[in-house]
Amino acid sequence: MKRHQRPNRRLVWCSVALVLLCLTPIAYANQTASLWSRHHLFGDWGGIRPFLAAHGVKLGAVEQPVPSDVLGGGAKQGKAFAGLLTLSARVHLGRYTGIDGLSAYVSAWIVQGHGPTAYYVHSLSGLSYEEATDGARLGDAYLSWRAPHDVIHIKIGKFGIDENFDQNPAASVLVNSNFTYRNIMANNLPGGGPAYSYEGPGVMIAFQATRQLRLRGGLFSGDPLGQPLEGPAPPLAIPTA
Repeated sequence: MKRHQRPNRRLVWCSVALVLLCLTPIAYANQTASLWSRHHLFGDWGGIRPFLAAHGVKLGAVEQPVPSDVLGGGAKQGKAFAGLLTLSARVHLGRYTGIDGLSAYVSAWIVQGHGPTAYYVHSLSGLSYEEATDGARLGDAYLSWRAPHDVIHIKIGKFGIDENFDQNPAASVLVNSNFTYRNIMANNLPGGGPAYSYEGPGVMIAFQATRQLRLRGGLFSGDPLGQPLEGPAPPLAIPTA
């Protein structure tokens, strides 16, 4: 039996500490707003954030810590911690290319620790959306074009089915993952399918048919981890909504 590898917590926490140490001096340089009234924890980075925004660049860093304690039930009981640091950058390319509505987005995920699902509960449904194999990996990387009034939206690159077709917007405020990517898809597609924490290459087009009706169609690789070494080729996942 293959031995289960414990998460490399030292590497993950060193990465998080490095990001915080780099941003903290900039935060103290900007004291125009109190900590509780800022839109961002580190303010405007001493003027860097508005300067980048004026040139069509938006950077982001969001940490989602989820501590948990399984008090009863499951396979066994114990404490767990799952954290997700999302680093992102969006560049509005319209000002540089002359194509209005064109932008590029890229994100990276640094997953820390482990959640309770695989270690203690042993359920097919994840208890926390942030749970994943720890480490750093590329998240999204795609080009996006939106027509005026968002009548047409086209995305091409690396992104997930979950964020475009199978996710309840209200789920972002919840801890559990039962309102996001469906288990029937995650457990039956190779590698879990093109969704967090391994997005897949694909293309999507959305069209506002009427005021109340918006149509979406997409074509994705069914196996975000790549072609298996043996066996049949992975199927295509073609969602429609």
